[in-house]
Amino acid sequence: MRGSESPGLDRYARRQRTFTMYWMFTGYLTSFYATLAVHAAFTIHSHPRPLHGLVAYFIVIPALIATFSAEAVILSPDGWKTKIRRAFERRSLTRGYAFLAGLVTGVGVLVCFALAYWLYEIAHSGRVAFLEGHETTIFWSSGLMLMFIVALAPLIPGLWLATRAERHDHAA
Repeated sequence: MRGSESPGLDRYARRQRTFTMYWMFTGYLTSFYATLAVHAAFTIHSHPRPLHGLVAYFIVIPALIATFSAEAVILSPDGWKTKIRRAFERRSLTRGYAFLAGLVTGVGVLVCFALAYWLYEIAHSGRVAFLEGHETTIFWSSGLMLMFIVALAPLIPGLWLATRAERHDHAA
């Protein structure tokens, strides 16, 4: 009887280990999805093909963001995952806190997006003389920077949660 229970417990433990980081990732993606939903609410009425716009806003763009940033969550160090899992088991970390850590990181990434867009607009407007003629360079460097940020930003809340879990380990 005991041997038949072990595979189920192992499967449960594997599932718990997997899902601890995904609470954070869900918060991270929520910030993007909410921003896209608000933007769609204000702009979809003027879109030439509203159905295509809705598909882009609610399926294609979120899928791209999830694809670009999921690798960081999957490949995050096992030590972090173990610390976070143990903290969840001891209840020193909650799902809400993990979600909030991801949400705050997502908002930070969106602020970086806004700054990059603002810099591109300044360069493109011709208001700053030394940037004149460098619009293409600024566009591509901003785009590459933003892809780099989207890909690596999910590591930030993972580190945040692992550090918090470690502090609770030392306090206990």
